[in-house]
Amino acid sequence: MIEYVFDILKYYGLTADKIGPAVFVGFGGWFLYKSLRNQIGDLEKDIENLDGDFKKLDKKVSFIGNRVSYIEGSLKINYTKSASPTVLTERGTNVLIESKAKEIVDANKQKILDKILADPKPTNAYDAQEKTRKVVEDMEDDPIFLPIKDYAFKKGINLFAILGIIAVYFRDFVLEELGFKIEDCDGK
Repeated sequence: MIEYVFDILKYYGLTADKIGPAVFVGFGGWFLYKSLRNQIGDLEKDIENLDGDFKKLDKKVSFIGNRVSYIEGSLKINYTKSASPTVLTERGTNVLIESKAKEIVDANKQKILDKILADPKPTNAYDAQEKTRKVVEDMEDDPIFLPIKDYAFKKGINLFAILGIIAVYFRDFVLEELGFKIEDCDGK
């Protein structure tokens, strides 16, 4: 059988000096193909991983954006102006009105005031301001604030930013109730 194969190869002029390089090129081509196929497969996996990494990066960028918004809201950036005493900016006043927080707080003045004036009753303007802030923040789960929570959710505003706005707004009423004049609290 092998002699028959050698006869066919001789008939076509394929001698050992021609078959050796052909076999070498054939095996070389086969190894090159296998190597490239593995590398292409690895490259496809790398591209898939890169796509996953971009998705993770996108999520992280979104998370960072949300955290910045949260911090901005928590610090009440652009809602209040540092002064003595702190006052609402135009943006803060707009949120107070648009969120219906002013209406809600005005309708529940006595309930909120009673909590602020409870023992220990504030004895100076600073304590009145801080107790007002604390009482308003502690009331975040009170049913009266549900419409404000809905507004915060729809607008993407941190609830504590709105509660801070309410505290600044309501503080002036508390100061008057305690007999402090706003002008006397002014640092000028």
